[in-house]
Amino acid sequence: MTTDELNNINKKIAFFENEISRCASEIDPRRATTFRYFSPFFVVSLVIGIGGLLFMFVANFLNQEKIAAGVTAERFPLRLVFLALLVIFMLIHIIGGIYARNKCDAFNAALNKRDYEKRAEIKGYEEQLAKLNLAKKEYLESISGAPSVVERKEIPEDIAAAITARKNQISLTEKAMAECNSKLARLHSGPAALKRSSMHYFWPFLVASFIVFYYVRLYSTMYIPISDYELNDMVSLLIAAHVFIAHHIFGGIFARKMRDKFNNGSKEKYSARFEEATKVREEMTDLEYKRSRLCEELRSLEESVQTT
Repeated sequence: MTTDELNNINKKIAFFENEISRCASEIDPRRATTFRYFSPFFVVSLVIGIGGLLFMFVANFLNQEKIAAGVTAERFPLRLVFLALLVIFMLIHIIGGIYARNKCDAFNAALNKRDYEKRAEIKGYEEQLAKLNLAKKEYLESISGAPSVVERKEIPEDIAAAITARKNQISLTEKAMAECNSKLARLHSGPAALKRSSMHYFWPFLVASFIVFYYVRLYSTMYIPISDYELNDMVSLLIAAHVFIAHHIFGGIFARKMRDKFNNGSKEKYSARFEEATKVREEMTDLEYKRSRLCEELRSLEESVQTT
């Protein structure tokens, strides 16, 4: 190997190290949520719901004025308006939920596929890097003027002892390599720390949402300015439903932020694990080089035995 070849190896090593670092930095555990795509539907449902409720309040007031004036015709059909609002509300949430879920799943599936490809790419780069480090170490050792193995053909007993020692050293080296491989497998499998789901932080909001739903419906039934009892009850249900959903959405946003904060800590631990894996790979390179030298010495000793 010439100096130009060594420089070429160094360039390749730097290239693969940069590629490994780049691929690791591109792996992101964060994913899109359904609300990211559902929020426009939710805003529309709120605008329609609040606008419809205001219209019903005004229409109810006008109906009461007409009743007081003795006018029985041309009153607003409040029940029909409420039924239309309820149907529109349900359609917006059902269609929007289906659309948002499909878009979210497709987006996250693409991210999962990309992360899988990045991890496979990292593994390939690591294998190439290990080979280059081994070739570089062999070249540096060859030009360092390390003394060659002295064959003592005149003492076969010592040669036999040396052969046994080399075999024992090779066995120990292979065990150490197996331990390094196991350590690398552990470092590459799974997250460095347990990841949490958003439900870990959301469950208090879930419990509170039912309590809030009950009291919102109770007080809205008491203070809604609609004299028709059944209509008043339905409108209060619609208001409580909006508050219930809003409670879930904003609680979900908080829970996802807390989840991402915790899981980002896992990403930092992954970076630390990546650095540890780099040290283990360097140790593997040293062990592979040591084993190759021991095998050469063993072969030389065995050849010397055959010639004595």
